Amino acid sequence: MNHTMQPFVAVEQIMGLPFSLHIRPALRATSNYGLISEKNWRAGLEQRLVDASESVWSTLREFDAIFSRWKQDSDINRLARGEDMSQLDSRVATCFELAQQAKEVTRGYFEAFVTEGSDLVFDPTGLVKGLAMEVASEHLKPLKADGLTWCLNGGGDVLVGGANEHWPWTVGIESAEDPNSLLGTVTLYEGAVATTGTYARGNHLYRPTPVDSRTYDFGDLSDAAQQEVSQHEGAISVFGPSITWADIWATALFVGEQDLAQSMLEWDMGYGVVCDQRESVAARGDAVLDEAGRGGATNNAETADVETVVA
Repeated sequence: MNHTMQPFVAVEQIMGLPFSLHIRPALRATSNYGLISEKNWRAGLEQRLVDASESVWSTLREFDAIFSRWKQDSDINRLARGEDMSQLDSRVATCFELAQQAKEVTRGYFEAFVTEGSDLVFDPTGLVKGLAMEVASEHLKPLKADGLTWCLNGGGDVLVGGANEHWPWTVGIESAEDPNSLLGTVTLYEGAVATTGTYARGNHLYRPTPVDSRTYDFGDLSDAAQQEVSQHEGAISVFGPSITWADIWATALFVGEQDLAQSMLEWDMGYGVVCDQRESVAARGDAVLDEAGRGGATNNAETADVETVVA
């Protein structure tokens, strides 16, 4: 015997951003209800969903406390004040290593060191949200065994898991020219879509001057790339198995050279550009909505239950 179940929805404001979590059965009954088997339907299911969501929010808050540049007692600000990395939360070192790798594989176009006055400061803001979502999603993965699927949306970047061909997630891509409309939709079963751009937050992106790929030892950063404000406007969306790397690549591609997308494919064929709405591209009439995930992309913006991706 199957039971019908409405989606479980929770919303929180963390890292100065809206996060939403949707959990529903993997099998669809109607447009709003899913089916869950007798085996997986048991007392306490809703409380387990509440507990899973609270674990997600707790993890995100931990990352915010560690990496926020706006909290004076955060580990990342302690690092900037000269404290040794060994005295900080171990996730700072993990993030530092990830930033080094990101710089190398993106040919220097993803840069986590910023100039503040005469100082170079490690600022991993561009990858922390994705990494935090990735870690937080570990609390959701066990739900697949209960016949449930989930979608975590962090400020417009979307990570999903547990879906199948019966009822995939539909991710909407906002138009950079008209954020009140969708350019199209992408079908996802597992994985992520991340967007970087200027239309939602203004021009907050910097274009590093490319340098040879290298690994930095903290405290010896005199050769870090110089930066200038990116001249691009619009947005670019990237899909892939990891929200962390989809976000890294979206940022790098937005400010990088046109051939950087090929470097991404050579690095991992699991990643690709969903939609390129950068002003320099759109001006030539080349904006594209490419195939993503097993279900591909579609220009149908009428699909119900669409999770919207914004920059």
